[in-house]
Amino acid sequence: MKKICTLLFVVLMMFPASNVMASQTIIDEVEISGYTFTISQSDEENSFIWNISYQDQSFILSENASNQSLLTGYRDALYDTKTSLITSIIAGCFIIIALTFSFIFFKRNKEERSSPLLLIIGVMVGIAVYTLTSNLSEYLIALKNAEYFFKSLATKS
Repeated sequence: MKKICTLLFVVLMMFPASNVMASQTIIDEVEISGYTFTISQSDEENSFIWNISYQDQSFILSENASNQSLLTGYRDALYDTKTSLITSIIAGCFIIIALTFSFIFFKRNKEERSSPLLLIIGVMVGIAVYTLTSNLSEYLIALKNAEYFFKSLATKS
Protein backbone atom coordinates (compact mmCIF):
# COMPACT_ATOMS: atom_id res chain seq x y z
CA MET A 1 0.00 0.00 0.00
CA LYS A 2 2.85 2.35 0.84
CA LYS A 3 4.50 1.68 -2.53
CA ILE A 4 1.29 2.43 -4.40
CA CYS A 5 0.83 5.72 -2.54
CA THR A 6 4.43 6.71 -3.24
CA LEU A 7 4.09 5.84 -6.93
CA LEU A 8 0.80 7.74 -7.18
CA PHE A 9 2.38 10.77 -5.47
CA VAL A 10 5.35 10.78 -7.86
CA VAL A 11 3.13 10.46 -10.94
CA LEU A 12 0.82 13.25 -9.78
CA MET A 13 3.77 15.54 -9.01
CA MET A 14 5.36 14.99 -12.44
CA PHE A 15 2.17 15.58 -14.43
CA PRO A 16 1.86 19.37 -13.81
CA ALA A 17 5.62 19.85 -14.26
CA SER A 18 5.58 18.17 -17.66
CA ASN A 19 2.77 20.46 -18.85
CA VAL A 20 4.64 23.56 -17.72
CA MET A 21 7.88 22.41 -19.32
CA ALA A 22 6.25 21.58 -22.63
CA SER A 23 4.53 24.95 -23.03
CA GLN A 24 7.69 26.91 -23.89
CA THR A 25 11.00 25.78 -25.38
CA ILE A 26 14.16 27.85 -24.88
CA ILE A 27 16.11 27.94 -28.13
CA ASP A 28 19.05 30.18 -27.28
CA GLU A 29 20.33 32.18 -24.33
CA VAL A 30 23.35 34.52 -24.11
CA GLU A 31 24.60 36.82 -21.35
CA ILE A 32 27.64 39.07 -21.84
CA SER A 33 28.66 42.44 -20.35
CA GLY A 34 25.26 43.06 -18.80
CA TYR A 35 23.35 42.41 -22.04
CA THR A 36 21.21 39.28 -22.25
CA PHE A 37 18.73 37.68 -24.57
CA THR A 38 16.65 34.55 -24.41
CA ILE A 39 14.85 33.17 -27.44
CA SER A 40 11.98 30.83 -26.70
CA GLN A 41 9.32 29.27 -28.84
CA SER A 42 5.76 28.97 -27.67
CA ASP A 43 4.09 25.69 -28.55
CA GLU A 44 0.62 27.19 -28.76
CA GLU A 45 1.41 30.13 -31.06
CA ASN A 46 4.43 28.66 -32.88
CA SER A 47 6.19 32.04 -32.70
CA PHE A 48 9.49 33.24 -31.25
CA ILE A 49 9.48 35.22 -28.01
CA TRP A 50 12.58 37.31 -27.22
CA ASN A 51 13.42 38.40 -23.70
CA ILE A 52 16.11 41.08 -24.00
CA SER A 53 17.63 42.95 -21.08
CA TYR A 54 20.41 45.25 -20.02
CA GLN A 55 21.09 45.74 -16.30
CA ASP A 56 17.64 46.53 -14.84
CA GLN A 57 15.77 47.12 -18.11
CA SER A 58 13.98 44.11 -19.55
CA PHE A 59 11.65 43.74 -22.53
CA ILE A 60 9.68 40.80 -23.86
CA LEU A 61 9.17 41.00 -27.62
CA SER A 62 7.41 38.77 -30.09
CA GLU A 63 9.38 38.42 -33.31
CA ASN A 64 7.63 39.81 -36.37
CA ALA A 65 8.61 41.29 -39.73
CA SER A 66 9.07 44.83 -38.36
CA ASN A 67 11.57 43.94 -35.63
CA GLN A 68 13.24 40.84 -37.06
CA SER A 69 16.30 42.66 -38.41
CA LEU A 70 16.83 44.53 -35.13
CA LEU A 71 16.54 41.33 -33.09
CA THR A 72 18.96 39.53 -35.40
CA GLY A 73 21.39 42.45 -35.19
CA TYR A 74 21.18 42.42 -31.38
CA ARG A 75 21.83 38.68 -31.30
CA ASP A 76 24.79 38.96 -33.70
CA ALA A 77 26.26 41.86 -31.71
CA LEU A 78 26.16 39.79 -28.52
CA TYR A 79 27.76 36.82 -30.28
CA ASP A 80 30.51 39.09 -31.65
CA THR A 81 31.04 40.58 -28.19
CA LYS A 82 31.38 37.15 -26.63
CA THR A 83 33.74 35.84 -29.34
CA SER A 84 36.06 38.84 -29.26
CA LEU A 85 36.17 38.85 -25.44
CA ILE A 86 37.13 35.16 -25.31
CA THR A 87 39.81 35.66 -27.98
CA SER A 88 41.19 38.65 -26.07
CA ILE A 89 41.38 36.65 -22.86
CA ILE A 90 43.21 33.82 -24.62
CA ALA A 91 45.68 36.24 -26.22
CA GLY A 92 46.29 37.94 -22.87
CA CYS A 93 46.95 34.60 -21.18
CA PHE A 94 49.35 33.65 -23.98
CA ILE A 95 51.27 36.90 -23.49
CA ILE A 96 51.58 36.30 -19.76
CA ILE A 97 52.69 32.68 -20.24
CA ALA A 98 55.23 33.57 -22.95
CA LEU A 99 56.73 36.42 -20.93
CA THR A 100 56.92 34.29 -17.79
CA PHE A 101 58.56 31.44 -19.69
CA SER A 102 61.09 33.72 -21.35
CA PHE A 103 61.89 35.47 -18.07
CA ILE A 104 62.55 32.15 -16.30
CA PHE A 105 64.54 30.73 -19.22
CA PHE A 106 66.75 33.77 -19.72
CA LYS A 107 67.30 34.27 -16.00
CA ARG A 108 68.73 30.75 -15.73
CA ASN A 109 70.74 30.94 -18.96
CA LYS A 110 72.37 34.35 -18.98
CA GLU A 111 74.73 33.49 -21.82
CA GLU A 112 71.80 32.56 -24.11
CA ARG A 113 70.43 36.11 -24.38
CA SER A 114 71.52 36.47 -28.00
CA SER A 115 69.91 33.19 -29.09
CA PRO A 116 67.33 32.98 -31.90
CA LEU A 117 64.82 31.83 -29.28
CA LEU A 118 64.54 35.43 -28.12
CA LEU A 119 63.53 36.49 -31.64
CA ILE A 120 60.96 33.70 -31.91
CA ILE A 121 59.42 34.55 -28.53
CA GLY A 122 59.42 38.25 -29.44
CA VAL A 123 57.56 37.58 -32.70
CA MET A 124 55.03 35.34 -30.95
CA VAL A 125 54.41 37.93 -28.23
CA GLY A 126 54.11 40.63 -30.90
CA ILE A 127 51.46 38.61 -32.74
CA ALA A 128 49.62 38.01 -29.46
CA VAL A 129 49.71 41.73 -28.62
CA TYR A 130 48.32 42.54 -32.09
CA THR A 131 45.58 39.92 -31.64
CA LEU A 132 44.77 41.29 -28.20
CA THR A 133 44.47 44.91 -29.34
CA SER A 134 42.48 44.11 -32.47
CA ASN A 135 40.04 41.90 -30.55
CA LEU A 136 39.64 44.49 -27.81
CA SER A 137 38.69 47.06 -30.44
CA GLU A 138 36.26 44.55 -32.00
CA TYR A 139 34.83 43.95 -28.52
CA LEU A 140 34.21 47.67 -28.01
CA ILE A 141 32.61 48.00 -31.45
CA ALA A 142 30.36 44.99 -30.83
CA LEU A 143 29.40 46.42 -27.44
CA LYS A 144 28.41 49.71 -29.08
CA ASN A 145 26.38 47.76 -31.66
CA ALA A 146 24.61 45.85 -28.88
CA GLU A 147 23.82 49.15 -27.16
CA TYR A 148 22.44 50.60 -30.41
CA PHE A 149 20.23 47.59 -31.15
CA PHE A 150 19.00 47.41 -27.54
CA LYS A 151 18.02 51.09 -27.55
CA SER A 152 16.33 50.68 -30.93
CA LEU A 153 14.34 47.70 -29.69
CA ALA A 154 13.49 49.50 -26.44
CA THR A 155 11.97 52.42 -28.33
CA LYS A 156 9.97 50.07 -30.59
CA SER A 157 8.42 48.11 -27.73
